[in-house]
Amino acid sequence: DVAIAGDTAVVGSPKQRIGSNTQQGSAYVFVRTGSIWTQQAKLVANDGSVGDNFGNSVAISGDTIIVGSVFDDFNSQSDCGSAYIFVRNGTIWTQQQKITASDGEAIDQFGSRVSLSVNTVLITAINDNIGANTDQGSAYIFVRNGTIWTQQQKITASDGAAGDLFGS
Repeated sequence: DVAIAGDTAVVGSPKQRIGSNTQQGSAYVFVRTGSIWTQQAKLVANDGSVGDNFGNSVAISGDTIIVGSVFDDFNSQSDCGSAYIFVRNGTIWTQQQKITASDGEAIDQFGSRVSLSVNTVLITAINDNIGANTDQGSAYIFVRNGTIWTQQQKITASDGAAGDLFGS
């Protein structure tokens, strides 16, 4: 995935090997000075592991980047998924928080798609089961207060059905 805001671009590389971890993934940050783009940072999850696919989705707003890690295993849930927030101070990008769904389950693939606007992020979980509807999908809204991101709401389609992959 790719995203751009002003003179900063972010490019995901979800299949990249990090150390000995195949398909852990990364995201690259580039900045423009005049007509020249140069790499400013390479972002990786501080807890990344084999097969996470960190970088499958990216978004940027100002000095904040969100990166999806769709196959991250979380709380013993395989492919539950997660997203990571990074913030820039000067030219340094630092991981601010790892975000997960409050009700995340195996194979939800939270972090399939991400969107960011200032202090609000939208993160989809395309394989989320809603009631009896397998893989209906859902989206989560998180808001930032200071340096803390908190889930505000989970949204689903009112007429959702099995296999919709809402948010893909």
